[in-house]
Amino acid sequence: MKRRVVIGVVGCLCISILQCCRSFSSADYFPLRLGFSWQYRGLIHSVTVSEVHRYENEDHFTVMMNDSSGNVLCKEKYVRRGKQIYWKSFSTAIATIPNIYFEPAIPISPIGNKIGDTQTLSIVERRDIGSACHVRVTCTIEEVGRLQMGIDNFEGIKMHIKYECIDEARSMLEGDTYYWYVKNIGIVKYSMPSGEGELRIARLEQNLSLQ
Repeated sequence: MKRRVVIGVVGCLCISILQCCRSFSSADYFPLRLGFSWQYRGLIHSVTVSEVHRYENEDHFTVMMNDSSGNVLCKEKYVRRGKQIYWKSFSTAIATIPNIYFEPAIPISPIGNKIGDTQTLSIVERRDIGSACHVRVTCTIEEVGRLQMGIDNFEGIKMHIKYECIDEARSMLEGDTYYWYVKNIGIVKYSMPSGEGELRIARLEQNLSLQ
């Protein structure tokens, strides 16, 4: 009997060690593959991965965002570096709004999986009209575990991204943005100065959906 107990304890310890050794993959919370799409209740009605290509050992993605009438709201570009997804640039269909490029790119998938995990960086928000703005970006994990979605809740991560101008120029992103992520599904809820929304349907390879 003692031998069985010892073997059981050793087995549990081995499983715990293996689980601890598994590294957190932020990109699992923002899966990007050609054709993946998400529909939301909100200003941003649909999000679709329209292009994928590999360059210098990195995966680059183009994502189109449309309103409920099918009109293009904006086009955003991301890059996967290691196990993290970064936001490189965005452009809109409005001629008076310039294309924006971020140097360095901004983390757009969760920066960690523990409450309080924080990453702060200084970026330059460059515009194709020649102007630029220096911005402090602070990403903080605020919730990990059960996230409330309507009458349902799901295991996920909530990240707060704060954009602060550090010079006189005004950032296009200034303010607070919040994303709620579910592993292997992506962003299930968002809140930003321009509006908010919740996921209605996710059309992914595994045919996962929230309705």
